[in-house]
Amino acid sequence: MRIPFGPIAGLVVAALLSGCATPTIDRTQYARPKTVAIADFPDAKPAAIIGFLNSRWPQIFFMGSADPYFIPAGGQFGLPAVEGQAVMATAVGALAGRQAASAAGSSKAHGTAGGAAAGLLVGALIDSGAEATQKKAERYPEVVQTAMPGLDIRADVLAALRSSLEAKGIAVSMLADSRNLPPRLRWRAASADGKPIEAGPLADTPPVDVDIVAQIVPMEVYVSPGPLNNYNSVVGIGVALYEGRTRKFLGWQAFQSEQNQLWYSRYDSLVDDIKNAAPAQHAALMSLIPQVSDAIGGGK
Repeated sequence: MRIPFGPIAGLVVAALLSGCATPTIDRTQYARPKTVAIADFPDAKPAAIIGFLNSRWPQIFFMGSADPYFIPAGGQFGLPAVEGQAVMATAVGALAGRQAASAAGSSKAHGTAGGAAAGLLVGALIDSGAEATQKKAERYPEVVQTAMPGLDIRADVLAALRSSLEAKGIAVSMLADSRNLPPRLRWRAASADGKPIEAGPLADTPPVDVDIVAQIVPMEVYVSPGPLNNYNSVVGIGVALYEGRTRKFLGWQAFQSEQNQLWYSRYDSLVDDIKNAAPAQHAALMSLIPQVSDAIGGGK
């Protein structure tokens, strides 16, 4: 994820992600499929958030953290929270406190008290500003629609993926039972080290008479790690594969595009340039379809 954020944010993210290996789908586990069923998913919506979103990890696509980017029939799963920015505000506030204490200089005691107060104040201001910005960004999907009337992320992704798989000679069908459910793993699964991975409400549904059942979860998000950082494009598709007739978990992988290099110093700047920002991000998402198609239809 390309984020030109400040040094404190960089340290926080480095601490969170250090030592992590990204799961990938091992195509040697399964033969090239002749039939694939794609699990349907709710309508997807673009978003602009303040927080951390490491879309190189497939887990994030199949957890509750992905729910705000989808709209089920008759309602919504939730709105993006200002998740992670509280950590940022605390860190920035602490730094400001130390700087204020150093500048005060009249006495060690006075400097410490003044610095702590300044740090709390700055942290509170940042926190308040982030919440106000995120509240404004709740309308971001509508802003995108003004630039791209009729945009349908779900329909575009499914149509392109079906076409790509069929071009490989694969018969494609859809599983409609997940159409209005939040994205979760369809059946039970385990990580590479054997630890169970939580499945969703369809965990006990019967096998499907196809070679491969594929779950895909697309995201188009502009992310600012904190209220003092830039909004950068994070575009990805999470993929999870099962053997249809045995329900065996074949693995999962996240595909992230680096195609869109646009970034914005403020949310308002993003909105002002939405006629460029939205199409660039959607094009980046669609550029991932060949990789997703190869992961599903490749096999050994």
